[in-house]
Amino acid sequence: MLTHAETANPSNTTAMPPKHRPFEPAFALVLGRPNPVCIDLPVGSAILLWPDSEKWPQDGEIDIMENIGKEPGRVHGTVHGPSYSGANGVSSAYDLSTGAFADDFHLFAIEWQPGAIQWYVDSIRYKTVTPSDLPGPWVYDHPFFIILNVAVGGYWPGSPDTTTVFPQTMRVDYVRVYQK
Repeated sequence: MLTHAETANPSNTTAMPPKHRPFEPAFALVLGRPNPVCIDLPVGSAILLWPDSEKWPQDGEIDIMENIGKEPGRVHGTVHGPSYSGANGVSSAYDLSTGAFADDFHLFAIEWQPGAIQWYVDSIRYKTVTPSDLPGPWVYDHPFFIILNVAVGGYWPGSPDTTTVFPQTMRVDYVRVYQK
């Protein structure tokens, strides 16, 4: 599957496949080891779980991976919920020892269980979040959609400039979801 962003046209700043049905139950081994998501990232992309509702951030968001252009060797794993959304999300970063995520395929995963979410890059766990780590309620006990997104610009990375390369293409080898 390819997800592709052609230009920084303000009317088209993101590219992603359509949402299908959310997966249930919420407690699953999601995009989990040993066979999670295998993706060759473009600069500025994300894999996230979005609630099966229109109530953001009350129903939460789980960012499995976000990569922004100014940090080519770093990805972020984040949860957003009531009183901890946007720039106040609970987040951790994972850094490659060399190179950029856009240089090759990488494996991105979370293990999502009752009361815990763990983040992995290339089978290395780099973050665990539990309800006691949050400044607000745990809101991750319901179905979510998986979204693969190529985003250009926005509040966090800033607007595209003359150094922004187009087109950008996310090459997805596979996405696997497992339930315990």
